Amino acid sequence: MKDEFTSAMHEEFTIDADTELKHKAMCIRKLLGSSYTQEELETYCKLYGITTEQFELCFPYPSILAICSR
Repeated sequence: MKDEFTSAMHEEFTIDADTELKHKAMCIRKLLGSSYTQEELETYCKLYGITTEQFELCFPYPSILAICSR
């Protein structure tokens, strides 16, 4: 009975790596808003354990404000 609630036994508690990456990138995007520097992006990516390249795969078109602030 103790094993009944382990994540290994319940597939609904797991997500694939691609979905996890998208969730992390969306969290970063929400935290950064529409205006951010490359340094801020790198800081949040490091905190969430993804690279800036992975983030940019999820959001290939940065906001105009982000481009102007570089």
